Amino acid sequence: MIWLMFLTGSLTESLPKISYTFTFIGVLLLLGLSNITLFQLLNHPEFFYNNLTVKLRKETVNPKINKEIYNKLCDLLVKEKLYKKTDLKISDLSDALGESARNVSILINTFYKGNFYDFINFYRIEEAKSLLKNGDEEMTILTILYESGFNSKSAFNAVFKKTVGQTPSNYRKNYISAMYG
Repeated sequence: MIWLMFLTGSLTESLPKISYTFTFIGVLLLLGLSNITLFQLLNHPEFFYNNLTVKLRKETVNPKINKEIYNKLCDLLVKEKLYKKTDLKISDLSDALGESARNVSILINTFYKGNFYDFINFYRIEEAKSLLKNGDEEMTILTILYESGFNSKSAFNAVFKKTVGQTPSNYRKNYISAMYG
């Protein structure tokens, strides 16, 4: 019916009043149909989505994902200073821990609430902060970044500033001035 109204309106363009009337009736019918469809959708959604089923994700419990194993991972990282390895990969951690790389990743995501690189960089920044505080004042920032496991000055500076809120050189200056000021 709607299609017929619009067709008649376009065929009678030489008679503007009749064309306008048929087009207007077509628009009214179209609005009415859309409102009826919306009303039916809201009141009877199963009519429109009769084959739609919600698939719930099965939550599997992995006994190897627990706080104890995460703590073991952290202890291993600190004790063996694995974070100092510049090309450290998640597979290196999984080999050292004796777990799959997937489980190590899940451990980090679950308990650290960040990704692998953020996790490793946390330990690297802590090492750098320790070296900046306790290290020889003659030790350069470049030496400190390599000693803490970074292999790029720009990456080190960016991660340090994001984590600590200041550059490594400012951190060192502020610590020394607080110490001796």
